Amino acid sequence: MPITIMEVQRQDLRIAASVCIESFFGTAEKLNPIRSMQLATLLDEQFADLRSRFGGRAVGGSVFLQAVDEDGQIQGVVEIGVTQSMKWGFEQYGVSLRDERPYLANLSVRPGARRQGIGRALVQACEELVQNSWGFDELILQVEDTNQQARKLYRELDYVDLYTDATGRKYELSGMKIKQVRINKVTLRKPLVPSSVQNPLNSLAAMWSQLSLTTQG
Repeated sequence: MPITIMEVQRQDLRIAASVCIESFFGTAEKLNPIRSMQLATLLDEQFADLRSRFGGRAVGGSVFLQAVDEDGQIQGVVEIGVTQSMKWGFEQYGVSLRDERPYLANLSVRPGARRQGIGRALVQACEELVQNSWGFDELILQVEDTNQQARKLYRELDYVDLYTDATGRKYELSGMKIKQVRINKVTLRKPLVPSSVQNPLNSLAAMWSQLSLTTQG
C-alpha cells in the first residue's frame, strides 16, 4: 500500500483520534448499540486528549504524523513530543541525565492496513524529526508488555528495553462498562546516530520536501 507521511492538521485531529480507537479497540459490531456507545465515548476522550497536546515542539505539546494512502485516507498515526517527566531513573542503564527527552506515543495503524510497513514508516519519520529538526540524539517510548507485535517491531528498529513500569493503566471494554485496568508498560530507548546537521531543517514541512517517506508496502 503506497502511503505518504505528513503532519496532522488541527482539523484532522478527530480522524486521527478515530484511527487510535479503531487500532486499540476495533470497531463496533452490527446491532451492538452498547459497544457503539462505548467506542463513541472513548473517541471523545481520545480526541480531547490529543487536542490538549496539539501544538508542536514545546514541552507538553506534541506533533502528530499521519500515514495517508493514495485515496487520501488516514491509515496510521503517531504522536511525538518532549517530556520532562523522564529526567531521572536512566543513569543505572548507562543513559545520561537529561532535562528533556523526546518520546513517541499512540502509534496506531488501522487493522486492515497492518503488516504493510506503515508502523515502521511512522516510527522512522519520528526519528527523522527528532534528530534532524529538534536536535535530539535519542527517542523514548513505552509499550504494553503483552503487545508482542509492537515489541517485535521496536526490536527490529533497534530499540532496547530499559525497565518495566507496573503502574500503567489502560481502558478495557467489559460488558456495559468502560473500566481502567492495571498493566505493565516497558520503557524502551533508541540512541539516534548523529546525522549531518550542516544545514539543519527549520520546519517539518521542509523536512518532508527533502526526505522520501513513501513506502510501497
